[in-house]
Amino acid sequence: MLAFQANLRDASLAVKPHEFAHAPSSNMIIQLTSTDPKVDHRRFYTVTVCADLFGDWSVVREWGRMGRPGTLRTDRFPNHALAIERARSLVNNRIRSGFAPA
Repeated sequence: MLAFQANLRDASLAVKPHEFAHAPSSNMIIQLTSTDPKVDHRRFYTVTVCADLFGDWSVVREWGRMGRPGTLRTDRFPNHALAIERARSLVNNRIRSGFAPA
């Protein structure tokens, strides 16, 4: 699992490129959560980058309410760099919207 620290007070949150430095043969899983007990808000968002059997790379996203099955979406990319760039964009968007690393 990718572990990184986010300063939630920083308005310009961004995941740095070195935090996504993985060997192309490895899978990467990033788990984010967003909770607010006052309004019973418990959400998760998971991004996984992995190679498929055909030599392409997939970015698999799952999101939903904690404790429930989530919605899955898979995007395929021809190379590792494009998949990592998409994963970085997805994670940064969720962090900006209030999610934090699990």
